[in-house]
Amino acid sequence: MSDLKQYVRFDKDMTNIVKGFAILFMLKLHCYSDYKYEVPLDFDHAFMFAHEGFNICVGMFAFMIGYGYAFARTKDLRYGWQHIKKLMIPYLAIFFVFMLPVYYKEFFSSGWQMMLYTVLGLDVSFYYYNWFIYVFIYAMLVMPLFSRFIDKKPLRNTIIGVVCFYLIQVASHFWVYPHMSKEMFYMVYNCVSLTPLILLGYLFAHERYYERIRVDNLSKPLVLVGSLLTLALMIFIDSKLRLGGGFLFEFFYAPIAIGAIALLFSKFKFRYLRPVMIKVGWASIYMWFLQALVHTPIVREFYQPVITIFKDINLVAIWTTVVLFFAGWLLRCAIDYLQGLAANKSRDNY
Repeated sequence: MSDLKQYVRFDKDMTNIVKGFAILFMLKLHCYSDYKYEVPLDFDHAFMFAHEGFNICVGMFAFMIGYGYAFARTKDLRYGWQHIKKLMIPYLAIFFVFMLPVYYKEFFSSGWQMMLYTVLGLDVSFYYYNWFIYVFIYAMLVMPLFSRFIDKKPLRNTIIGVVCFYLIQVASHFWVYPHMSKEMFYMVYNCVSLTPLILLGYLFAHERYYERIRVDNLSKPLVLVGSLLTLALMIFIDSKLRLGGGFLFEFFYAPIAIGAIALLFSKFKFRYLRPVMIKVGWASIYMWFLQALVHTPIVREFYQPVITIFKDINLVAIWTTVVLFFAGWLLRCAIDYLQGLAANKSRDNY
């Protein structure tokens, strides 16, 4: 009978499914912000349920950084550098191919500091939503140390790490942040506040908490209704209480939301939805950076007409998601192809 037991399966496909939901939540959050459009749109029937709660996508992505790191073969700076390069390639490709040609005069006249801040994600004047760059670089630099610390006593040391970073956050609020520039403030704040989620993600993967959830003894109606209600509840609660006393409460909401998604897709095959969500997750980082084209003030006048062919904001949001998905899919395919050619050429030369 033990061979018949089925548990939540959190493999590469499930990772992409979770990322797929996270990027859809992010697009929901950003597309319904009325100040990001050059033309007036109809918000009369906008789907605004717990709108701010879709910020949970940030916690989900941060959690998945730590979760994915737990499966690294060698948890060292070399591994981190390889993954930093993987992230920087789409980021810089979108910047140089799609953004810079539109505002190159303004960019090159902004000064070397602003140009450097843009590349590192420290300033959003030329590239919205690029803060993930420095958070990811930070994570890849510190996780070799943190992972070894957690490996010794997983639960205890994760708790210690979370408490320490919360205390650092509180202390910084009084003694460090007031003396920082705006760019440095946001960098330190985001890194420190998201570190507990990154550590928690590592712990969950290390201890395989999700994979301990048994699904074969749960009825399909219970899983379907329970997972969807849990996901909706986490989004709703996040809209009411996201940050308090310097603590990011997505520390609690994001793992539960991810667990609800994993349970749902472990119980049901979803013949048509599953491959779509896997592919959306596969292209999620590209979609993340591409959305800057239609929302960054200095460039959106050029690209935004592509998505504002409708006036109803709900249709605009849906169409934006479709456009960004296919654009991200095609761009990743192109970059993967070019990288494959470069790798083959390198091997031939060697």
